[in-house]
Amino acid sequence: MHEKIENWAQAMLKCVRCAKCNSVCPTLEERGWEVIGPRGRIKMALGMLQGKISPNELMTNGQYTCLICNHCVEICPSGVECTEIILHAREEMFNRSAAPQTSMMLIEALEEEHNIFEMDQEDRTLWSMDVEDVVEDHLNTNAKIGYFIGCLGSFMGRLAQIPTALVKVMDHLGLDFTLLGEEEWCCGSPYYLAGGRELLKEYAEHHFSAFNNLGVEKVVTTCAGCYRVLKDIYTHVTGLKPPFEVVHANEFLVELLDQGKLQFNNGSLNKIVTYHDPCELGRHVGMYDEPRKLIQAIPGVAFKEFPDTKKDCLCCGGGGGVKGVDADLAMARALKKVDQAKLINVEAIVSGCPSCYDNINEAIKKQEANIRMMDIVEIIAEALGLD
Repeated sequence: MHEKIENWAQAMLKCVRCAKCNSVCPTLEERGWEVIGPRGRIKMALGMLQGKISPNELMTNGQYTCLICNHCVEICPSGVECTEIILHAREEMFNRSAAPQTSMMLIEALEEEHNIFEMDQEDRTLWSMDVEDVVEDHLNTNAKIGYFIGCLGSFMGRLAQIPTALVKVMDHLGLDFTLLGEEEWCCGSPYYLAGGRELLKEYAEHHFSAFNNLGVEKVVTTCAGCYRVLKDIYTHVTGLKPPFEVVHANEFLVELLDQGKLQFNNGSLNKIVTYHDPCELGRHVGMYDEPRKLIQAIPGVAFKEFPDTKKDCLCCGGGGGVKGVDADLAMARALKKVDQAKLINVEAIVSGCPSCYDNINEAIKKQEANIRMMDIVEIIAEALGLD
């Protein structure tokens, strides 16, 4: 299943240079250089493949400032798989030791500690201070539902409210679930985005085995990146298929809503909110309806759409591994999201991705905007009176 960039030569030649991709590229909008737009990246990848150019600083800047938002793929009339080509170009550059230093640091952290923060795996449950007793009762227990938290929710204290909220909801609903604790490794998404692929087989085998040994039939994630890796990317890269169903919290909670298990009987939330579609849940997998159904089921919530929404949603700038390579680019995109939220006069932005949450929240603070950033599981927990 392991592919090389050579397999993508014909795909690169499908580009007819129409520049429709450039019209939606967030990096190109911010930087204005043709070489770092989608068709420029494809042209550089082809030149590298043909031996006409060698990896250099300009090429690295081009390939590694792609947010992997998939908007270029969505709009391409020729069906060019721009995102896949860029990821394979990164792989080739990674193999030639031409990846950015920040990406290599992440990879070293994963190889040493199995998480991107180089923290001790024993600290994987530090996020759970508000639900410590519940978590202790569900660590490595046999259950049909497994919760995969991810590195951001586990180790970034300012995101601890996300896993805390879902644990509260599941406990409130009397669901039997299990957590891997220190046996949970990084899903491997940062490694994949940096251009590495070899380690993914080991990571897939570890997680499939860990959950399978606990009798898990359904794994829930609150991270869009973890969701895609567990559900699709492990299989795409290694050929290994998960021995359980993988669902995002959006899907998980909608199923509970449809079954009548999730009910909002504790009053209402008087909030005007909008929903930001994470690229990895939206354009990559088409998960648009579930979060909106959840939000609109909450009594008292007034829902508004962003001016650009669903498949046209503006990328927040937090994806693709770009924040570590070009933090100014990431922030510029997040500031545009906040500007849009102010335009439609909402009190909260809801999303289903910790990377989106963190980047947009930084922009909210930078602008001192009177807007709250929330995860989908947070607003559900508040609606249930669990905050």
